[in-house]
Amino acid sequence: EVVDGVIAASAPIWQLAGTVQRETLDMPAVAISKGVSAAGGATDRCRDNLKAAWPLLQEAGRTAAGLRLLSRSVKACSPLHDARALTRWAQSPYFFLAEGNYPFPSTYITFSVTEGKAFPLPSWPMRVACERGIDADFGVRVDGSVADVNFTLSLGDLEVAVDWADATGNGDTLTAEQLEASGVMRLAAAVAAAAGVWYNLTQDKPCYAIG
Repeated sequence: EVVDGVIAASAPIWQLAGTVQRETLDMPAVAISKGVSAAGGATDRCRDNLKAAWPLLQEAGRTAAGLRLLSRSVKACSPLHDARALTRWAQSPYFFLAEGNYPFPSTYITFSVTEGKAFPLPSWPMRVACERGIDADFGVRVDGSVADVNFTLSLGDLEVAVDWADATGNGDTLTAEQLEASGVMRLAAAVAAAAGVWYNLTQDKPCYAIG
């Protein structure tokens, strides 16, 4: 019974060889989406903004001017050379936040993955991430089916069409002024602030090492 209890206490148990089915392959993503939605105590706008942010930020970073603006908006310690580095960095914490999404401060996850003293995640860290500004109304417009990963996003003058792994847009045709006016840099700042729930546990980092 002790052995069974230890195994059952491990979150990835259902991903052990022989237990994985096609229907369960995306369960981590489902759990993360729930944690940043109204079903998880956050807001559906937070979930929707995060889903929209990844292609919009990558589109905004298709030019040198866009990368400069993104670097400043997300408080990168050094200039970004690739917008994908930003989105990968910003997406990475959500698995850990979901694992440590308890109603009380916890070092359960931070103790395992950080060196030295483990600082606790706050209570309900996924809700806290959303409250960092990502649940605001940025004016993102969506046309098509997000569930089918076939949709078009627009934010100000910035547009991007997503068809599974393919994304095409007009980011390389917009000026720095148009990108600023679109609101995408405010979205970028909120995305970084949300990621900071994980990356800035000590709350003393003036900038982030991204990429």
